[in-house]
Amino acid sequence: MMDMLSYMDVIPSKESVSRTESLNILSGVANDSEETTVSISLWGKADKEWKALITQETYVAAHEHKHLYYTLTPEMYSEKVWGEDVEEIELRVSDRMPDEDTRGVMVFIL
Repeated sequence: MMDMLSYMDVIPSKESVSRTESLNILSGVANDSEETTVSISLWGKADKEWKALITQETYVAAHEHKHLYYTLTPEMYSEKVWGEDVEEIELRVSDRMPDEDTRGVMVFIL
């Protein structure tokens, strides 16, 4: 069932953000099959490690295209999350962890 879901790239409200600002993210999911409820995550990668930053349980009707909205708070760029201060994060949306070599949309942390 979940193989019938496809995701559009994330669209950040800015390409760069200061460490004290939140960042709004738009993405979407298209369902080419029957209705489903699925956990969809905004994934972030700094260096080689993908992490689920925000997960939302989402109902997607049959053959629906639905927008997804996320807000990254300054804490999500922090050493607490990544083990170090990061200068850039790649972002993707999916119901499963992306492969290590999967590319995301880059956001720069100033």
